[in-house]
Amino acid sequence: MPFFSRIFWGLLLLLLGCILIVNNVYGLDLPVWGIFWPLIIIVLGFSLLFPHRTHWHDWQHQAHDEGTVLFDDQPLHGSSDRREYNVIFGRSVVDLRKMKIGEKDLAVEVSAIFGTAKILVDEDVPLRVKASTVLGGMRLPDGQAPGLGDHYYDNKKEGPALCLKVNVVFGEAEVVTAKKA
Repeated sequence: MPFFSRIFWGLLLLLLGCILIVNNVYGLDLPVWGIFWPLIIIVLGFSLLFPHRTHWHDWQHQAHDEGTVLFDDQPLHGSSDRREYNVIFGRSVVDLRKMKIGEKDLAVEVSAIFGTAKILVDEDVPLRVKASTVLGGMRLPDGQAPGLGDHYYDNKKEGPALCLKVNVVFGEAEVVTAKKA
């Protein structure tokens, strides 16, 4: 079985299983088969649009270059030209301690989808966090471990801030303040 085919069917079955669990446990009336078939069509369309990406290594390499860890355990380092970082079915330490904040607030978004992200932020920088969790775990610098929904953190330091938006879906994220490396 080709590697892409294994990944496709594995992800599809995983997604279908999650939908069935949410449907049964939470009593939601989700049209499981109405979601399943469109997903197959979307993935087939995606594979037709990007046929040159047949090797899994190519996907991982391109994703990591774009600030995404996909099915891997890799660190991501903050840079002034990238404002979005994603951890999907993987694990990463997202180090934002060297990000330069100018005269205005700097907005950065980190998402953990079926993955784990540990986000390192310089402890001397003004920090505002908006954390959104859906069936996932989140820990903020003050020790809060908010559950479902939106939660906010502000270290109350003056000046232009790092405005961090953290999205967690079926995953985990932790925002840690530390000395600049």
